[in-house]
Amino acid sequence: MRAVLNVLDTWRGHVCRPLAIGLLTAASALAARDTTAVPSFRLDVMPVFFRAGCNSGGCHGAASGKDGFRLSLFGYDPAGDYFRLTQQMVGRRIDVAVPDQSLLLLKALGKVPHSGGRRFKPDSTYYDTLLRWIEAGAPDDAATTTTTAIAIVPDKLVFTGKERTRKLKVMATYSDGTQRDVTQLALYLSNNPGNANIDDQGIVKAGTSGATYVFARFAKFTTGAEVIVLPQNVAYRWPGTKPNNYIDELVNAKLKKLRILPSALANDEQFLRRLYLDLTGILPTADEYRKFMADKTIAKRAKLIDELMEREEFADLWATKWAETLKVAGDPNAQFGSDRKAAQMYYDWIREQVKNNAPLDEFVRVQ
Repeated sequence: MRAVLNVLDTWRGHVCRPLAIGLLTAASALAARDTTAVPSFRLDVMPVFFRAGCNSGGCHGAASGKDGFRLSLFGYDPAGDYFRLTQQMVGRRIDVAVPDQSLLLLKALGKVPHSGGRRFKPDSTYYDTLLRWIEAGAPDDAATTTTTAIAIVPDKLVFTGKERTRKLKVMATYSDGTQRDVTQLALYLSNNPGNANIDDQGIVKAGTSGATYVFARFAKFTTGAEVIVLPQNVAYRWPGTKPNNYIDELVNAKLKKLRILPSALANDEQFLRRLYLDLTGILPTADEYRKFMADKTIAKRAKLIDELMEREEFADLWATKWAETLKVAGDPNAQFGSDRKAAQMYYDWIREQVKNNAPLDEFVRVQ
């Protein structure tokens, strides 16, 4: 049995025109892709651009685009992207008459010169999504449903034995309450590939012992999963080190979790040098060294910490550290920094907070 297919294009305006007339046998029609589910431009096509890196800052997502074509950075403007794809270079980037000859597809496959090289293969789901979208007339669904959150499942991994790989799943939650597996559409990176790396399929591979985080990005969201790689075939026994404060309790708990023995207690000389450099950025004088070494009281270390935190050098060093973190930079050219006077006032305020030992939560809130 043969059927004549006459596909009409209602893509631009209200004019319908035939796209293709062809003959298909019933068997081949049944074997064809399911064309009833038209890919959503915003929920299916845009994520392909994100996954392939097309709308990244180093490619078409740059402010001026690349090679004459621009996409919004990471897809923040789907309406603009749709216009540039379908209304600029009409019939070339998107060819609804001969979909597989669209430049969008040919360049992504590397069949024509493309400075970005091949982005995916013709048998990939990414190619299939774009092709089916173009075959359907490249519609803009103007979807109001948006991504509201993503999650990695599981969000904690512990490698203890011979198992060295584990696959993660990325789930996206949408504004209508639905969820979707976007593992194949997310981007991945590792905070420390030496401890644990993650490939583009979301498979984590354990490395050397330690702890790190792997991350997944989708839409405008980034989330992470903790990965712990424990040493293999190592006898571990906690030496019974006692905590002196709640920070020690947290550190000891993490060391136990990672099966790491705590370092030996620093001697007085080591402690003195480290403390001066950490709190003031300078080394102790000869007199300060002799005074500390001659002190035989049990509380001399705690006493010295309090003394150094009262010094001007402590306020100077830590105000500078915070200013670097907060990007406080004075420059007469507003494009490259804040006004010099405003930057100086900001730095002086930070130093005052450090000098007055302002609680960090208050320090953050008032900014």
